[in-house]
Amino acid sequence: MMFKPRILVWVGILVAAWLAGCGSAATLSAAPSLPSVTPSPVQIVPYHSATPSPRPFAVDAHTQPTTPTPIPSPTPTPRSYTVIRNDDMFGIALRHGIPIEALLTANPTVQPNFLSVGTVLQIPYVPGTPTPGETTPTPVALTPAPPVCYTTADGGAWCYLRVENTYDSGLENLSGQFLISGPDGKLLDQPAVPPLDMIPPGQSMPLAAFFPPPVPQPFAVNGQILTALLQPEDSPRYLPIQVDNFEVEIGEIGRSARAGGQVSLPAESGPASRAAVLAVAYSAEDEVVGVRKLEFTQGLAAGASRSFEVLVYSLGPPIARVEILAEARP
Repeated sequence: MMFKPRILVWVGILVAAWLAGCGSAATLSAAPSLPSVTPSPVQIVPYHSATPSPRPFAVDAHTQPTTPTPIPSPTPTPRSYTVIRNDDMFGIALRHGIPIEALLTANPTVQPNFLSVGTVLQIPYVPGTPTPGETTPTPVALTPAPPVCYTTADGGAWCYLRVENTYDSGLENLSGQFLISGPDGKLLDQPAVPPLDMIPPGQSMPLAAFFPPPVPQPFAVNGQILTALLQPEDSPRYLPIQVDNFEVEIGEIGRSARAGGQVSLPAESGPASRAAVLAVAYSAEDEVVGVRKLEFTQGLAAGASRSFEVLVYSLGPPIARVEILAEARP
């Protein structure tokens, strides 16, 4: 009985030593903390790239590098389009470069005034056919400005491809193509559509396309002109519409601009069944930042004039200037 206290003391010392050894081992096996790394944000909007050379158009190899992924050629095969939010039949027809009548005919069961998100529309192929008796138009070579794109709040993108008419006659039957490529190698393509049917001599106009969301981020864009015809001198398809008293008021921070004036037809020209005004907004770097089209649904009488006012918004940099184009058809 006299040895029990000493035995208990030795047992306590041994247990304490064992516990101390375990605590030391746990401390040595702990992994060191990793240093924190803060990624640097990168924003590339708008996106620019060199415009590929469309064959058989002439191209300067020093300023027009070849495109790694060629843009697919247009095909007469009908395509489908799924309606998204804020779509309307006129805008869809404009995006695909077809008359609104052709779109309505290809979708007879769709109510144009009650489009629902998710509705699948058939986009028909509409070849251009010259009016009987007219001179056959002449294909011409065009070198457009580099394409520019602006992303939208919902993840889509608007792209513009500006074409300048350096010829003495109007340019018509314009068509083009955009190709977007993302970091995952996925490719998206959309037709480049002219908002008006003809570019007058000495003026320029952008072809446009909208890429529905989601658009990959970041992305590169290429654009090219596929077709362009020189308007014959004796063509009766356009009337000599004129813009007068043109004024522009740019907003304080350049996000919007209000353009107004008058359009008129000479008395000897005959009436116009269709007339339209196009406002094109440019940045200080001479890049297209927004377009807005106004149509006169009632046409325009010969010898008459009509006032117009259109508000155009910038999708990118501030607006520095606004140009107006007008078009009238018999």
